[in-house]
Amino acid sequence: MLTWKWWHKAKPQCPKCGRELRVVDSGDTLKMRFWVCENPECDYIKSEPMFSEYHKLPAPYQEVLRFLEIEYKEARRNMATVGYGRLIDSRLSKDKSVMVATLNVSLDEDVHLRPYESLYFSSVLGVVAEHRGDELIMLFDPSKNLPKRGSLMMAEPVVIYESAISILKERAAKDGSHVSRFVEISNVTPPVPGNMLESEEISAQYLDEEKQSIVEDILKMPEWEFQAIEGPPGTGKTMVIAAAVCEAVRRGQRVLIVSHTNVAVDNALERIMSIDGDLAKVLVG
Repeated sequence: MLTWKWWHKAKPQCPKCGRELRVVDSGDTLKMRFWVCENPECDYIKSEPMFSEYHKLPAPYQEVLRFLEIEYKEARRNMATVGYGRLIDSRLSKDKSVMVATLNVSLDEDVHLRPYESLYFSSVLGVVAEHRGDELIMLFDPSKNLPKRGSLMMAEPVVIYESAISILKERAAKDGSHVSRFVEISNVTPPVPGNMLESEEISAQYLDEEKQSIVEDILKMPEWEFQAIEGPPGTGKTMVIAAAVCEAVRRGQRVLIVSHTNVAVDNALERIMSIDGDLAKVLVG
């Protein structure tokens, strides 16, 4: 007769606080498995890819392109209308690189547009420069014909898919998947990365082994290389960015954080400061 200890399989425990880990699978054929700590005060999470035999990496170009085009069309259908605008004035910038347009707008309640947000004015994509009350200043491609009036729609998801499709069609199909072959900047010498920073306390305290490995890969990247980190919300992407930034700054490097939304940058900065409060002066400065 087997006792409980023999046949019972113990649940995995959190390496940070000792509480049980909840196992969650995400996706259908291309799955990710996550181990999430049950302790609401603990932020430990570990992820692991679960690739099926029918899906290999790198993904075929045509399949990726078809997927992005489908998602782009779906995003266009589901764009959120936040108000309506009427064109008051438009002019070319001094260097004639952009069209500066002033709109009289009527927005939905509690909507306030921030600089650099992407927005469709009717069917023309533009970028918010300034929003004051019922006046909105936007920047457009000078080759576009602006309508006299039209709806205002948030364009963030559409822009992401549109950019990805453009990269695949114009560069990846011809040059391959290595991003350093896409980037051509004349008269610029990229910085040479130094040796790996010997700093284990940050990564060991805040990251599991998988994410520690990602941070190490980031700091070892060759010139003009990139590291893509993908995962659902709450899986630790921002923490990886923050840990990598802290490691780089401690070795004397400079880091530029950019995003298509201000909120994403703010989240990264807040996480960096939560790891190393001494960086607050550097970030503010």
